[in-house]
Amino acid sequence: GVAGFHQHHVATAQVFRSQCVPLATVMRFQLLLGEDGLLQPLQRRCLRLAASLAYNLAGKPDKTLVQTDEVIRADPAMAQARAVRAEAFLLKKDKDEALIQIRQASQREKTVYIMMVKGRVHEARGEKADAVDAYEEVLKLDAARVDVLFLRGRILDSTGAIKEGTKELLAVIKAQPRMAQAHLWLGIGYAENNKEAQSLASFKDAVAMD
Repeated sequence: GVAGFHQHHVATAQVFRSQCVPLATVMRFQLLLGEDGLLQPLQRRCLRLAASLAYNLAGKPDKTLVQTDEVIRADPAMAQARAVRAEAFLLKKDKDEALIQIRQASQREKTVYIMMVKGRVHEARGEKADAVDAYEEVLKLDAARVDVLFLRGRILDSTGAIKEGTKELLAVIKAQPRMAQAHLWLGIGYAENNKEAQSLASFKDAVAMD
């Protein structure tokens, strides 16, 4: 059935994607999308969406836009496709269109992926408070995302909310003691608070972990 097809082939391609092999991923999806007589409409939309993710990873946003155009034409309510388009427009340095797309996506649905993209769009536009809010939504959906906790801590530090940023960075380091970037930003926060000894210790830890 459709569900089994989607799970098998998209999972196969996602393995390539997780291993940072975008060309292998794209080739897998192109092969499947070429099987016109074998695919049902929903299957084709799922594959086009997965292919779009792979094209973004491969740095080919124009191809992403072609695929997502097809998806949205068939299913205008598919929020995930709008989020993938937002990523593509970010790659093309079109931050205004990226914002339009991710707003449309997040108004329809709030998933970890959509809210992560929303955070990145706001960061790219220098809208740090909005980025922090988007990443907070991600953490509500998946509290185990230490990478997102780091992003929030880094942004808070950079906007002068040192106490809040330090708290989140310490939580990151507790969960992942060897994350060099967390130690680095913790050191920056301590330096901003004139805590020279703690700042120096954090910088040393960052160098040791790098």
